[in-house]
Order: sequence, then C-alpha cells, then structure tokens
Amino acid sequence: MVIISIITKITTSISIPTKKKKKKKKKKKKKKKKKKKKKKKKKKKQNFFWFVQPVHNKVITGFRAVHKARAQKPIRVFTDIKNGNKVASDFTVTQATEKGIQETITLSSMDRQINVTGVGELTLAPDRFSITIKCHASKDNVQDAKNSVMRRADYIIQTLENSALKESDYHVYQHVTHSDSLAHVYYEVEAHFTDRHKCQSVANLLSEKLGPGVTVTLPQCYHARGSLDKLRRQVGMLAIHNARQKALEMAKVLHLSVGPVLKVQEIGTTESQDGSKDDEEVLNSNCSIQQRITEATISVSSKVSVCFLLKPSKCK
Repeated sequence: MVIISIITKITTSISIPTKKKKKKKKKKKKKKKKKKKKKKKKKKKQNFFWFVQPVHNKVITGFRAVHKARAQKPIRVFTDIKNGNKVASDFTVTQATEKGIQETITLSSMDRQINVTGVGELTLAPDRFSITIKCHASKDNVQDAKNSVMRRADYIIQTLENSALKESDYHVYQHVTHSDSLAHVYYEVEAHFTDRHKCQSVANLLSEKLGPGVTVTLPQCYHARGSLDKLRRQVGMLAIHNARQKALEMAKVLHLSVGPVLKVQEIGTTESQDGSKDDEEVLNSNCSIQQRITEATISVSSKVSVCFLLKPSKCK
C-alpha cells in the first residue's frame, strides 16, 4: 500500500504539457523575436549625434554614448559635421616677370582646361536609281494608236511588278497629239529602284524584248529623303569623337586625365559634289553609269572645337 501511495504522488507531481501551454510558449517566443528585430532597426536608424553630460561637462561621441549616458538624460544636439580634410581646389603659382618681380597667380581646378579641334569626313554614294521607259505609236485612228502602245505598256508594267516594285515605285504618263492627219500616242514609265544591279537588269531586259519600239534611258542617280540629314549628323558625331581622342592622347603625355566637356562649338561644315548644275545636261548625255555614280557622290566634312576639363590621373 505504501508503494502505491508513493507512485500516485509521483504521477500527480509530474505535469503533462497540454496544447494550451504549448501555444503560450510559442507566442512568447514570437514576441521575443519581434522585440529583438525592433531593437536592431532602431540601432540602424540612429544617426551620429553629439551627446552632452551636464554633470561632468564632457562630450561623448558615437553610438556608445547612448549606453553611457542612460543614467543621466542626455541632451541630443543635431550638428552638421563638415569634412575639414578636403584638399583646396585653388592653388597659387609664382611667376617671374622681366623686371625680376615675382607675381603670385591664384588658379582653380577649372583653369586646367584643354581646347582641341576635331574634323570628321564622310562620303555617301547615291542610294536611289531611276530609269525612264518611252514608247509611242502613230496611227490614223486614236484608238488604234492606243492599242498599239498599251500592248507594250502592259509588258513594261508586268516586268516592273515581277521585279518586286510597288505601285508607288513607278509613275505612268500618257500623252496624245494630232499632226498631219495622224494620231500620236506617247507613253512613259518612270521607275525608281533601290538596287543598281536590279535597275540595270530591268533596263536591259526591256530593250532586248521590245526592240526599237521602246527607248530606255540610262539610270539617274540620287539620294533618298533623309539620307543626307543622317549623314550630316553622323559627321558631327565623328568630329566630336576625333576631338576627344586627340584630347586623351595629349592628356596622357601630360600625365592627366580628361574630365567632362565644358564647351562644344561647331566651326563649320562643307559639302562637296563632283558634278555641277552647269554640266548636268552634258553628263546626262555623255557620261557612263560609273561616271554618273561618282558625280552624284556627296562628301560632307565638319570641324568642331571642344573644351575639356583636365583632372589629375589616378595612380594605379
């Protein structure tokens, strides 16, 4: 009986943890974690302050001052801490004159400048080619003349469409006149190409197939809209790039580095073309295709002046 009473006392003294107690323990742990996180955040947000202890008349700096000054309420003073170790940007230079008197000149970092000029040149060959195809017929009746011309015109247009030309790439002109009791019908097609080889192949094909009933002119060479404006912009950028390369090489000799740009000035631009308007008619009749291309080639040059700031080079 004594043994049974002892066992009952031991079982009653040992408490089996219930679900409610487990939940309470978890909540306590979560609260402790939250408090730790809040303390860490407060430490990160703290700025660098000056703390004054009025009793000892001592100035304590840094984050440790918070713990040292807790016994006495510290006075928090916000101050702007200025870096007094900055190197002065101004410097003086002594210069001896002809009379032997030394003059001191104050110079700033902005006085370390370099002015260079850069030139950019680009040429642009013609990128558009056009041919004119002409055919005409003379008959007693206007309708007969039109029928004769339209057979050849249909073949011309079909050839152009087979060459991947759109309706906007060619234009058709038709003209009817009467003379000596005959009706004359003139038919012209002006076609524009972006590829010179395709232009020549179409012109040769029409001349071979249609014979003397059709005349095909030599290609006219010109530039597309916007291509010259794009060329002028590229020339300006190239001139600035060349100026910067020159400044880098000059600064390297002086053991300095090139800083930001202070001033950019365009001195001038020139455009030249081999052909002239006075010789245009002669060129159209006598020049070959290669001569037409060279005559239509445009060269553009630009000259700029750029001022850079010089900085001391970084030692490796």
